[in-house]
Order: sequence, then structure tokens, then C-alpha cells
Amino acid sequence: MTASHPPSGSEQTLVIGGNASVLTPESTPPDFLPVGTRLHEFEITGMIGEGGFGVVYLAYDHLLQRQVALKEYLPASLATRGSGHAVTLRSRRHVEVYEKGLQSFINEARLLARFDHPALVKVHRFWEANETAYLVMPYYEGPTLKTALQAMPGPPDEFWIRRILDPLLDALELIHGQGCLHRDIAPDNILLQSDGRPVLLDFGAARRVIADVTQALTVILKPGYAPIEQYADMPGVRQGPWTDLYALGAVVHFMITGQTPPLAVGRLLQDSRVTLEVQASGRYSAALLKAVDRCLAVKGEDRPQSVAQMRELIGQQPNQLQQATEAPPEQPRVIASPPTSLQAPRAFAWHRRQAWTGAILAALIGGWLLYSNATKPSDQGQAQSAQEAVASTPAIDATPPTPPSAKAANAKDAKLQAAWQATLMAASPSFGLAVSDLKNPLRVGRDSLGLQLNSARSGWIYLLLWDKANDQISLIFPNDVDREHRLEAGQALHLPRPRWNYVADAPAGEWEIMLLVSESPRDFSQLGLTPDGVMLSASAVKVEQALAGSDIGRLTLAGVPDCAPASRCPLDHGAMTLTLREVEGSSEPRQP
Repeated sequence: MTASHPPSGSEQTLVIGGNASVLTPESTPPDFLPVGTRLHEFEITGMIGEGGFGVVYLAYDHLLQRQVALKEYLPASLATRGSGHAVTLRSRRHVEVYEKGLQSFINEARLLARFDHPALVKVHRFWEANETAYLVMPYYEGPTLKTALQAMPGPPDEFWIRRILDPLLDALELIHGQGCLHRDIAPDNILLQSDGRPVLLDFGAARRVIADVTQALTVILKPGYAPIEQYADMPGVRQGPWTDLYALGAVVHFMITGQTPPLAVGRLLQDSRVTLEVQASGRYSAALLKAVDRCLAVKGEDRPQSVAQMRELIGQQPNQLQQATEAPPEQPRVIASPPTSLQAPRAFAWHRRQAWTGAILAALIGGWLLYSNATKPSDQGQAQSAQEAVASTPAIDATPPTPPSAKAANAKDAKLQAAWQATLMAASPSFGLAVSDLKNPLRVGRDSLGLQLNSARSGWIYLLLWDKANDQISLIFPNDVDREHRLEAGQALHLPRPRWNYVADAPAGEWEIMLLVSESPRDFSQLGLTPDGVMLSASAVKVEQALAGSDIGRLTLAGVPDCAPASRCPLDHGAMTLTLREVEGSSEPRQP
């Protein structure tokens, strides 16, 4: 028997989610498996997508003679490609974190294999090799919901929205019934098949576990789609079906308005979201609009507590979706003349996926919320834990989060902190920023800021310092004595630089450092920074005043791209933060 070959040869152009990607041996990034690589019966023919924790390839199954999607666990911040196909760690310090993330990836494959539902991605095969793991899934050719909506001239009608919503509710009810949560629902994680039916993609398991193991690494959430309980693990703040329903409500909000809901952290301070009952009244049924508004409540206990409650709110019967989805597919009827409030540019203002440190988020949310003891609603039973422990998708706790205490902590610097977090939230994980050799703590008057920064992508690097003891924001790099701030992929930045040192000064306290790598040069003048020696600085109060007229979801702390007129100006950036302590004297031992 002769071996079969991919029908299009060794070079494959694929279109999925509206994005075309060509992968050839010459253009393959060094960390990716090259075209032609054979893993058992599967041959790599192209690339579908990549993120901070893995790569999804297009592959050809020589046994069954079909195209498939092959996913490889490869967290960019922890590991790289070694000799042959093997994955190797960037540092021995990452062994425990990498292995726990790998186990979570394995658990996710087993979890997906347990479910058989047309709106959930299937797993054909799974195995471990090359110090990593792989799973094979069907190749779903079609756009993401995000791409499909961007192509529409206006918002879709209610019938089309319900044809998307109903199967997703059915799929969520299935996974919730097994004691699991999805926790990664967003328009770019929902794929529309050729017949228009949705498929909810992977659970994003590994990132949750990696973030739980170490505070120094980043956890990725989708801004606007993650409710407040996903931002940090805190006593009294629980996740449950209401967590996924918040994200699903945000998806419907986006379908109707073309806008992502305001960030949950900002809504804690001031909830500026205009309800759909106001924005879309008369164009959709009151039941649908009210149900989505309920899903988007900031407090978990104010949302529907189960899919069954959500169905009741929107007036859908449990088996109604089968009748709806058996109807012939049709193009959505768009609403041609939305109210004035919806006539912002229909080019959807997408935020990038964000990266942030868990410790900083816990401090931020902890400053706003003090939760009292949880109270269980009378109509909510205790959810049954799953028989198999899934590391990244915990068993549901049926007790919703309790309301915040009236004795909320002082919200000093809250606007600045929220803008700081919003900058992280819009960062792309593809930069794979990683820091090593960090000097922490720093002795006042003696130690300089010291670290090594690596980036998987080239760009211009900026360092913002928030000196909380002196209540000051500074752009410490680039500066007047060191303007060379271009960083090439794989080239490390070492601090302190030969021409300058930034020494810890009195009073002792805490620094927060933001490391930002941007595709384009950036201008930070809108922050109100002025010359301060060789750097630019301003008081935190002055920066907050500069932010006062802006939405905290905008990238004010990341500056604005500064490109030549009529030139291409890429917007991507990567970002991460570090918290450093300044101490008096020299007796305190250093952290590794």
C-alpha cells in the first residue's frame, strides 16, 4: 500500500477565523514544528494559530486521509524548541510550573473527550512525546464569531442570535452538569461551521494552573468577558455557572452593540455600562435584553445561577434548540438603522488578550472588595463534584459570591491602578515576555534595578516605574543617556545598562515596574510626564488627573503608537509587571 499525501502538497494555505496563514519550511518560526514533520500518522502542513501556552497546527492524517487540527503544549514564557522535536525549558526554575501546566493540558484533553456535543470541540487522539503533549481535533473550517460579526454591515437580528445562543447554552449545561466550568468564552473562541452552527473551542486549561503555581507568571483572561471572580482567588469569591453566563452575556452584548462590555475591575468603581434594555429597546425582545443584562451583573449572586434559569429568562425550552438548529441555515438579517447610540464605527474595537500577575490583581480587587461570609440561596443545591479531578476546571461551588461589604477599602490611586491593569489586559501573549536574574529586594541608596528581559518578538522596549513610596510615575527607559531601546527577538535586555543605574532611594517602600515591548515606537506625552534628570516623571496625582477624562479601558499608560504619517503602524504590544521592595540596610536575604 502506498502512503497518501496531503492533497495540496507540502505548502498549505488555510483560512480559519478569517485569517490566512502560510507555513513553509523557510518561514516557520524556530519554536514551531516545521512543515513536513511527522508525528505518528499526522503530518504538519500549516499553522492555524498560536498563543502564550500552545500552538495549533493544520495536519494531515495519513491513515484516515483527512485534515485535522493538532495542538501542542508549548508555553512561550517557559519553554522553547530544543534539538529535534523536543521541547526544552528556558530555565530549570520552571520545571515544576511547566509540569503542572502539562498535566492540566492532559486533563483538558481527557475532559473534552468525555463530552459528545455538536457545540463542543471533539478530541480524536491524545499522546505524550518530546517532553510535551499533543491532542488531535477536527479541523473546523469557518470563521470565528468575532470575524463573522465584523463582516456584517450591522447588528444581526434576534433569530440569528438565538441560533447561536441556544446550542451554546445546551453545551454549557452539559459541562456544568459534570461539575466543570469553561471560563474562556468570547467571540474569538466560538467558531461558526459552514452551516452556521457554533462550536465552543478549548477551555484554555494550562494558563489557569500555571498562574496558580507561581505569581511571577501571567494568567490570561479576555478583557470585558471575564467577571470579577476570575480576576483573583480570594476568600468568599466563588466561581460557578454564573461565571460562564457572565461571559456568554458579554458575547451577546457584543453581537447587539458591536462593543465589548466595560472591564469588570472598572465596573467595581463606577459601573458606566448602559443596559441593553436602554441601548437596544424595540429592536430585540424585552426578555432577551433583560436576560443578558442580568448575566452582566457585577455581583455573581445577581446573575442567573444556572443555564436552566437563563433559559427561563429568555423564554427557551430545554429541547427547543434541536428544532431551531434543524431548520435550513440562513444568512442573518441585519438591523440596518440602529439608534444613534449604536452608530459608533461598526469596525469592532477589539481589545487584545491581556497578561497580568496574580499578586497585583489580588491586591487591586482586595482593595475594593471585602467579602462577608457566603450565604447560600434557598433554591440552589450543592453541585456534585466531578469524579475526575480536572486541574484547570474546578468543581462548581453552588454558593454564589456574597455582596461586597459596605466598609470597602479606600480607593486611593484606583483610577491609576485600573489604567495600569487595562494596559496589561490589552497585551498580546505572543510576545512571551520572561524575566530572570531579578534583584529583589533593593537596598536603599545601594542597589540598582537589575534584571534580564527576554521577548519572543522584536519591538521597542519601555520601562514604567510606579514608586509608591514617593507616589511618582517615571518613564525610566528610554532616557536621555540611553535612547537605544530596540529589542530584537531572542536578544536579552540586561539591567543595569552600562551607561545608567537606577538606584533605590528613600523612603523604603514598593516599586511596581511595567515592562512593555511594542511593535511600534510609542509616545507617552499624554501622561503629563516632564523631564526629571535624565528621565520623565510626574506625581501619581498628576497622572491620575491626565487619566480623569479617559475610559480606564483605553491604553493610556501604554502610550500611543508614534509612526511616520501614511506609514504602517502596528498596534501590538506585550507587557508584564514586577513588584519590587526597597528595604533599609543590607541584612535582609534576597529572594531567588
